[in-house]
Amino acid sequence: TNVEPYKALMTPVTFFVPVTLWHAERQRRLLFLAHEALACEAAARARGEEAAKAAQQQAEAAKGEADSAREAESRFMARMSHEIRTPLSGLLGFLDLLGQSTLSDSQKEIYTSMCSASSLLKAVVNDILDSAKLQAGMIQLDFQPANLHHTIDAAVSIFQQLLQSKGLYCEVKVCPSLDKEVVLDHVRVQQMLSNLLSNAIKFTTKGGISIRVALDVLADGKDVVRAEVRDTGIGIPVTETDNLFQDFGQANESVNRKYGGTGL
Repeated sequence: TNVEPYKALMTPVTFFVPVTLWHAERQRRLLFLAHEALACEAAARARGEEAAKAAQQQAEAAKGEADSAREAESRFMARMSHEIRTPLSGLLGFLDLLGQSTLSDSQKEIYTSMCSASSLLKAVVNDILDSAKLQAGMIQLDFQPANLHHTIDAAVSIFQQLLQSKGLYCEVKVCPSLDKEVVLDHVRVQQMLSNLLSNAIKFTTKGGISIRVALDVLADGKDVVRAEVRDTGIGIPVTETDNLFQDFGQANESVNRKYGGTGL
Protein backbone atom coordinates (compact mmCIF):
# COMPACT_ATOMS: atom_id res chain seq x y z
CA THR A 1 0.00 0.00 0.00
CA ASN A 2 1.31 3.46 -0.84
CA VAL A 3 1.24 5.53 2.40
CA GLU A 4 3.04 8.58 1.12
CA PRO A 5 -0.18 10.52 0.52
CA TYR A 6 -1.22 10.00 4.18
CA LYS A 7 2.00 11.18 5.86
CA ALA A 8 0.95 14.78 5.72
CA LEU A 9 -2.22 13.93 7.64
CA MET A 10 -0.48 11.72 10.20
CA THR A 11 2.32 14.15 11.09
CA PRO A 12 0.24 16.46 13.37
CA VAL A 13 -1.16 13.46 15.23
CA THR A 14 2.31 12.36 16.36
CA PHE A 15 2.55 15.64 18.40
CA PHE A 16 -1.05 15.93 19.52
CA VAL A 17 -1.05 13.21 22.18
CA PRO A 18 2.09 14.35 24.08
CA VAL A 19 0.93 17.99 24.19
CA THR A 20 -2.46 16.93 25.51
CA LEU A 21 -0.82 14.82 28.20
CA TRP A 22 1.48 17.72 29.15
CA HIS A 23 -1.48 20.06 29.62
CA ALA A 24 -3.28 17.48 31.73
CA GLU A 25 -0.20 16.94 33.91
CA ARG A 26 0.26 20.70 34.26
CA GLN A 27 -3.34 21.15 35.37
CA ARG A 28 -2.95 18.32 37.87
CA ARG A 29 0.19 19.88 39.32
CA LEU A 30 -1.43 23.30 39.52
CA LEU A 31 -4.40 21.82 41.36
CA PHE A 32 -2.03 19.97 43.70
CA LEU A 33 -0.05 23.14 44.42
CA ALA A 34 -3.26 25.11 44.98
CA HIS A 35 -4.46 22.43 47.39
CA GLU A 36 -1.13 22.50 49.23
CA ALA A 37 -1.24 26.30 49.43
CA LEU A 38 -4.75 26.21 50.87
CA ALA A 39 -3.68 23.56 53.37
CA CYS A 40 -0.67 25.65 54.44
CA GLU A 41 -2.84 28.75 54.72
CA ALA A 42 -5.38 26.89 56.85
CA ALA A 43 -2.61 25.53 59.08
CA ALA A 44 -1.07 28.98 59.43
CA ARG A 45 -4.47 30.47 60.26
CA ALA A 46 -5.01 27.78 62.88
CA ARG A 47 -1.60 28.47 64.40
CA GLY A 48 -2.33 32.19 64.32
CA GLU A 49 -5.64 31.69 66.09
CA GLU A 50 -3.97 29.51 68.70
CA ALA A 51 -1.23 32.09 69.19
CA ALA A 52 -3.78 34.89 69.44
CA LYS A 53 -5.79 32.90 71.96
CA ALA A 54 -2.67 32.19 74.01
CA ALA A 55 -1.65 35.86 73.85
CA GLN A 56 -5.13 36.93 74.96
CA GLN A 57 -5.00 34.52 77.88
CA GLN A 58 -1.58 35.86 78.86
CA ALA A 59 -2.83 39.44 78.59
CA GLU A 60 -5.85 38.66 80.76
CA ALA A 61 -3.62 36.95 83.32
CA ALA A 62 -1.23 39.91 83.34
CA LYS A 63 -4.15 42.32 83.72
CA GLY A 64 -5.43 40.30 86.65
CA GLU A 65 -2.03 40.40 88.30
CA ALA A 66 -1.75 44.16 87.65
CA ASP A 67 -5.21 44.76 89.14
CA SER A 68 -4.28 42.73 92.21
CA ALA A 69 -1.02 44.65 92.58
CA ARG A 70 -2.87 47.95 92.20
CA GLU A 71 -5.38 46.96 94.88
CA ALA A 72 -2.54 45.94 97.20
CA GLU A 73 -0.82 49.25 96.53
CA SER A 74 -4.04 51.13 97.27
CA ARG A 75 -4.37 49.36 100.61
CA PHE A 76 -0.73 50.07 101.36
CA MET A 77 -1.18 53.76 100.57
CA ALA A 78 -4.25 54.02 102.80
CA ARG A 79 -2.26 52.52 105.67
CA MET A 80 0.80 54.65 104.99
CA SER A 81 -1.28 57.81 104.92
CA HIS A 82 -2.50 57.03 108.41
CA GLU A 83 0.69 55.58 109.89
CA ILE A 84 3.00 58.37 108.68
CA ARG A 85 0.91 61.50 108.40
CA THR A 86 -0.87 61.13 111.74
CA PRO A 87 2.24 61.23 113.98
CA LEU A 88 3.85 63.79 111.69
CA SER A 89 0.85 66.10 112.07
CA GLY A 90 1.07 65.65 115.84
CA LEU A 91 4.75 66.57 115.79
CA LEU A 92 4.08 69.72 113.78
CA GLY A 93 1.27 70.64 116.15
CA PHE A 94 3.53 70.36 119.19
CA LEU A 95 6.17 72.45 117.43
CA ASP A 96 3.56 75.13 116.78
CA LEU A 97 2.66 75.18 120.48
CA LEU A 98 6.34 75.33 121.38
CA GLY A 99 6.80 78.35 119.13
CA GLN A 100 4.09 80.23 121.04
CA SER A 101 6.01 79.91 124.32
CA THR A 102 8.84 82.11 125.53
CA LEU A 103 12.16 80.86 124.20
CA SER A 104 15.73 82.00 124.62
CA ASP A 105 17.83 82.88 121.59
CA SER A 106 19.54 79.49 121.56
CA GLN A 107 16.20 77.73 121.98
CA LYS A 108 14.76 79.75 119.09
CA GLU A 109 17.60 78.60 116.85
CA ILE A 110 16.93 74.99 117.81
CA TYR A 111 13.20 75.52 117.32
CA THR A 112 13.77 77.02 113.85
CA SER A 113 15.94 74.07 112.84
CA MET A 114 13.33 71.62 114.10
CA CYS A 115 10.60 73.38 112.13
CA SER A 116 12.70 73.36 108.95
CA ALA A 117 13.53 69.67 109.34
CA SER A 118 9.89 68.79 110.06
CA SER A 119 8.66 70.78 107.07
CA LEU A 120 11.21 69.06 104.85
CA LEU A 121 10.16 65.65 106.17
CA LYS A 122 6.50 66.48 105.55
CA ALA A 123 7.26 67.61 102.00
CA VAL A 124 9.22 64.43 101.23
CA VAL A 125 6.48 62.20 102.69
CA ASN A 126 3.78 64.04 100.75
CA ASP A 127 5.78 63.76 97.51
CA ILE A 128 6.28 60.02 97.95
CA LEU A 129 2.66 59.38 98.88
CA ASP A 130 1.30 61.53 96.06
CA SER A 131 3.58 59.83 93.54
CA ALA A 132 2.41 56.40 94.69
CA LYS A 133 -1.22 57.54 94.66
CA LEU A 134 -0.83 58.85 91.13
CA GLN A 135 0.60 55.53 89.93
CA ALA A 136 -2.19 53.65 91.70
CA GLY A 137 -4.84 55.89 90.11
CA MET A 138 -6.07 57.03 93.52
CA ILE A 139 -5.83 60.79 92.98
CA GLN A 140 -9.18 62.30 92.02
CA LEU A 141 -9.42 65.79 90.57
CA ASP A 142 -12.07 68.25 91.71
CA PHE A 143 -12.69 70.74 88.92
CA GLN A 144 -14.39 73.93 90.07
CA PRO A 145 -14.57 77.54 88.80
CA ALA A 146 -11.75 79.45 90.51
CA ASN A 147 -9.70 82.61 90.26
CA LEU A 148 -6.33 81.68 88.80
CA HIS A 149 -4.64 84.68 90.43
CA HIS A 150 -5.66 83.43 93.88
CA THR A 151 -4.24 79.99 93.11
CA ILE A 152 -0.91 81.44 92.00
CA ASP A 153 -0.73 83.82 94.96
CA ALA A 154 -1.41 80.94 97.35
CA ALA A 155 1.50 78.99 95.88
CA VAL A 156 3.90 81.94 95.90
CA SER A 157 3.02 83.02 99.46
CA ILE A 158 4.37 79.73 100.82
CA PHE A 159 7.87 80.67 99.65
CA GLN A 160 7.91 84.41 100.36
CA GLN A 161 10.14 84.06 103.42
CA LEU A 162 12.51 81.70 101.62
CA LEU A 163 12.70 84.03 98.62
CA GLN A 164 13.55 86.97 100.87
CA SER A 165 16.18 85.01 102.79
CA LYS A 166 17.94 84.06 99.53
CA GLY A 167 17.49 87.53 98.01
CA LEU A 168 15.53 86.22 95.03
CA TYR A 169 12.75 87.94 93.12
CA CYS A 170 9.53 86.23 92.01
CA GLU A 171 7.85 87.73 88.95
CA VAL A 172 4.32 86.70 87.94
CA LYS A 173 2.72 87.49 84.57
CA VAL A 174 -0.75 86.23 83.72
CA CYS A 175 -2.46 86.60 80.36
CA PRO A 176 -5.20 89.31 80.63
CA SER A 177 -7.76 86.93 79.14
CA LEU A 178 -7.36 84.76 82.26
CA ASP A 179 -8.54 87.46 84.65
CA LYS A 180 -11.93 85.77 84.64
CA GLU A 181 -12.66 82.52 86.47
CA VAL A 182 -11.36 79.30 84.97
CA VAL A 183 -12.26 75.68 85.71
CA LEU A 184 -9.48 73.89 87.59
CA ASP A 185 -8.60 71.85 90.65
CA HIS A 186 -7.35 74.63 92.94
CA VAL A 187 -5.54 72.29 95.35
CA ARG A 188 -3.71 70.28 92.69
CA VAL A 189 -2.76 73.29 90.56
CA GLN A 190 -1.41 75.02 93.66
CA GLN A 191 0.48 71.85 94.54
CA MET A 192 2.03 71.59 91.07
CA LEU A 193 3.08 75.24 91.10
CA SER A 194 4.46 74.82 94.62
CA ASN A 195 6.55 71.84 93.53
CA LEU A 196 7.94 73.75 90.56
CA LEU A 197 8.63 76.83 92.68
CA SER A 198 10.30 74.79 95.40
CA ASN A 199 12.56 73.15 92.85
CA ALA A 200 13.37 76.45 91.14
CA ILE A 201 14.23 78.19 94.42
CA LYS A 202 16.34 75.24 95.59
CA PHE A 203 18.63 75.41 92.56
CA THR A 204 18.79 79.23 92.32
CA THR A 205 21.33 81.22 94.34
CA LYS A 206 21.00 84.60 92.62
CA GLY A 207 18.51 86.24 90.32
CA GLY A 208 15.00 84.96 90.71
CA ILE A 209 11.96 83.08 89.50
CA SER A 210 9.48 83.95 86.74
CA ILE A 211 5.98 82.54 86.43
CA ARG A 212 4.25 82.89 83.07
CA VAL A 213 0.64 81.85 82.57
CA ALA A 214 -0.91 81.98 79.09
CA LEU A 215 -4.01 80.77 77.28
CA ASP A 216 -3.47 78.35 74.40
CA VAL A 217 -5.98 77.04 71.87
CA LEU A 218 -5.68 73.40 70.81
CA ALA A 219 -6.31 72.09 67.29
CA ASP A 220 -9.81 70.97 68.30
CA GLY A 221 -10.67 74.50 69.47
CA LYS A 222 -10.43 73.81 73.22
CA ASP A 223 -8.78 76.36 75.50
CA VAL A 224 -6.00 75.22 77.83
CA VAL A 225 -3.96 77.11 80.39
CA ARG A 226 -0.17 76.84 80.09
CA ALA A 227 1.94 77.70 83.14
CA GLU A 228 5.72 78.05 82.97
CA VAL A 229 8.15 78.43 85.86
CA ARG A 230 11.60 79.69 84.89
CA ASP A 231 14.61 80.38 87.08
CA THR A 232 18.13 81.75 86.80
CA GLY A 233 19.60 78.73 88.58
CA ILE A 234 22.15 76.12 87.59
CA GLY A 235 20.03 74.60 84.83
CA ILE A 236 20.18 71.03 83.51
CA PRO A 237 22.89 69.76 81.13
CA VAL A 238 21.58 68.45 77.82
CA THR A 239 23.18 65.09 78.55
CA GLU A 240 21.04 64.73 81.68
CA THR A 241 17.62 65.59 80.22
CA ASP A 242 16.71 61.90 79.95
CA ASN A 243 16.58 61.79 83.77
CA LEU A 244 13.98 64.56 84.00
CA PHE A 245 10.96 62.29 84.29
CA GLN A 246 12.61 59.31 85.98
CA ASP A 247 11.40 58.66 89.52
CA PHE A 248 14.12 59.33 92.11
CA GLY A 249 16.43 60.50 89.32
CA GLN A 250 18.60 63.63 89.46
CA ALA A 251 21.26 65.04 87.18
CA ASN A 252 24.08 63.46 89.20
CA GLU A 253 25.04 62.46 92.71
CA SER A 254 26.73 65.80 93.40
CA VAL A 255 23.37 67.55 92.92
CA ASN A 256 21.77 65.24 95.47
CA ARG A 257 24.55 65.81 98.00
CA LYS A 258 24.57 69.61 97.57
CA TYR A 259 20.87 70.39 97.18
CA GLY A 260 19.12 67.33 98.63
CA GLY A 261 15.76 66.08 97.42
CA THR A 262 14.42 62.70 96.32
CA GLY A 263 14.21 63.29 92.57
CA LEU A 264 10.45 62.74 92.43
